[in-house]
Amino acid sequence: MKTKTIADLILHNGRITTLDPKDPEAKNVAVRDGRIVGVDDAESYERGPNTKVIDLNGRRVIPGLNDSHLHVIRGGLFRIPHTAAMALRRIQRFPILRL
Repeated sequence: MKTKTIADLILHNGRITTLDPKDPEAKNVAVRDGRIVGVDDAESYERGPNTKVIDLNGRRVIPGLNDSHLHVIRGGLFRIPHTAAMALRRIQRFPILRL
């Protein structure tokens, strides 16, 4: 077995969805500089002092898209109780408008 480059991250002992119709599932994966460099051959990658190795204990890993955004209507709904409480306190400061 020829040793390959040092991986930054090795996920092993898992069920990794690859989205490759010919090979839909892998047991391990190696990552270097944020890119997948090895699938089902992570054992051949060196483990350096900074390599993070995660034993998945048979758990599933799926590819994902990190998309951080806010739908204004929903974001606003989460703030309504806080905003309404603040508004009520302000209103109650005025003697003529006390509820």
